[in-house]
Amino acid sequence: MNDNKVVCINGKFLPAAEALIPAQGGGVLYGQGLFETILIRSGQPVMVEKHLERLVSSAAQLHLEIPYTAGKIVFMLRETMAGNSISRGAARITLTAGADGEPAHIVISTRKLPYTPEQYEKGFAAGFVSFPRNERSPLVRHKTTCFFENVLARREIAGRGLDEGLFLNTRGELAEGTVSNIFLVVDDSVRTPHPESGLLPGIMRQAVLDTCRQRGIAVEERKIMPEELKHCREAFITNSLIGVMPLVSIGGQPVGNGKPGETTVIIKGYVSKTDV
Repeated sequence: MNDNKVVCINGKFLPAAEALIPAQGGGVLYGQGLFETILIRSGQPVMVEKHLERLVSSAAQLHLEIPYTAGKIVFMLRETMAGNSISRGAARITLTAGADGEPAHIVISTRKLPYTPEQYEKGFAAGFVSFPRNERSPLVRHKTTCFFENVLARREIAGRGLDEGLFLNTRGELAEGTVSNIFLVVDDSVRTPHPESGLLPGIMRQAVLDTCRQRGIAVEERKIMPEELKHCREAFITNSLIGVMPLVSIGGQPVGNGKPGETTVIIKGYVSKTDV
């Protein structure tokens, strides 16, 4: 659902119905673009600096030129939040390529959060997507607007009555969710797939890794085979909007006792206090 009153395009704050970009740009024609989805909490964009660092890094690697400074983008973001009177929700910053010889466009919009307290109490049910994640793709570690593969995966999973889909890579290793990173709790350690397995290293994923290391919780990035899911006592997924969401079943089988686990709840509590 589109909740925007105002959308920012290249520093202009327009009514949502009038917020248009040229049809001949590389973003429209070929999916040449990047985006960042940012949590808005208590009127503040959470970890916005880290999101912009990733946007700048990916743009440089993929030869997309950002037409504004980070400070200008933050200003445009805050003005868009004010124009939409949003103090709790989500913001999206999209960098989309222009036509040949023209600069890229920056589009900023906001929306409500899609997750409810009841979902955290119940936990998510996940299943495996029927097609693999290509760990060798030059795009897999970037948050690109070439997102149709993920959309197809989410449709497949929703059709099976599940909350999230999990990708295996072409080698059969666990990679990531359709919109998330995944963690397992095995014995007394937390494990998550290594980026070499083919995944987007999420901002919240890194926050969980940092939190575990700071709090003395054993954590490891490694190759994970799907069989390991049968032996974990807890599992959870992360992204910038969802934070930490427990997984209570995978592939129709309960995770642990089929309820949100103690370690998951503890980590969720720590990262929910992440500074803005």
